[in-house]
Amino acid sequence: MSRKQAEPTNGPENKPEATFRKEQLLAAKRFTPQQRDILSAVLAENQTYTIDAAVRLIEDFGKRTVK
Repeated sequence: MSRKQAEPTNGPENKPEATFRKEQLLAAKRFTPQQRDILSAVLAENQTYTIDAAVRLIEDFGKRTVK
């Protein structure tokens, strides 16, 4: 007998993350003015980003060293 694997449900662990355009992230109250300045510099106009991706970009920017 073959067993059929269970289909994934749309529970919280399978819900796709919301994505936002650059202008939406720049208008978000979630970020400080300094973080918005960083996002303005590092985000591309024609792409969408999750909140987690935006936070990671801000953190990566802060870890850069000056040459």
